[in-house]
Amino acid sequence: WRRTSPYWVIAIVLGLAACGTTVPRVDADWAARAGLPQAQLEEGRRLYIASCTGCHPLYPAATHNLAGWTATMRIMGTKARLEAPARAAIVTYLGAAAQHAPR
Repeated sequence: WRRTSPYWVIAIVLGLAACGTTVPRVDADWAARAGLPQAQLEEGRRLYIASCTGCHPLYPAATHNLAGWTATMRIMGTKARLEAPARAAIVTYLGAAAQHAPR
């Protein structure tokens, strides 16, 4: 695959499309159901995408519950050299997303 190949474009488009299903967008209703400010959840989502895609694909929020994401971020947040507030924002977002994910 050369960088000018159309396969790169297809791979990027498919990757971005998958991101929407793996990493749910935050809207006002969803934030209200979670009992958290929409801006706080959006920041956690933004940090999750920006911080975690450099090393691995994003995992669906329903992969873990809040306790599972907390434990995961304790390990991965250290590896990614994330500050405590960034880790907390990501965990808050993923925990809320996991709670509201379709089963």
